[in-house]
Amino acid sequence: MDNKASLMRMVKTVSSKIELAKTIINVSICFNNIKLSDTEVTILAYFMVYGINQETKNLIVKSAICKSLANIKTIMVKLKKLDLIYKDEFNGKVYVIPSLNFELTPTVGIYLKIDNK
Repeated sequence: MDNKASLMRMVKTVSSKIELAKTIINVSICFNNIKLSDTEVTILAYFMVYGINQETKNLIVKSAICKSLANIKTIMVKLKKLDLIYKDEFNGKVYVIPSLNFELTPTVGIYLKIDNK
C-alpha cells in the first residue's frame, strides 16, 4: 500500500490567540471523540495561551468565564481525567499535553493520520 498523503487547505480568521487555541482544541476533541463544554474549551484555551498558573486562573475568574477558583479546579479534574492536562511528577507543575502545547502562530498546520483497517 502506498504511503501517500493528501493535503487539505482550510482558512479561518480568528480575532485572538484564545480563539485560535479554541479552534485547535475543537479540532482535537472532535478527532478524539472527547466531549467538552464551551466553558471547558475556553479554559483549556487560556491554559494553552497563558500556562496553568494562579495568574491565569485569576484571569479566568476576572473575565467571568468561571465564577470561582473552585469551578476551575473541578474543570481541571475533568481535563486531567481526559488526559488533556497532566501534572509533572518531577516539579509538581500542571501542563497542557504536548500535542496541544505549542507556540500559537498565525499559520498552524494539523497533521491527521487515519488508519482504515
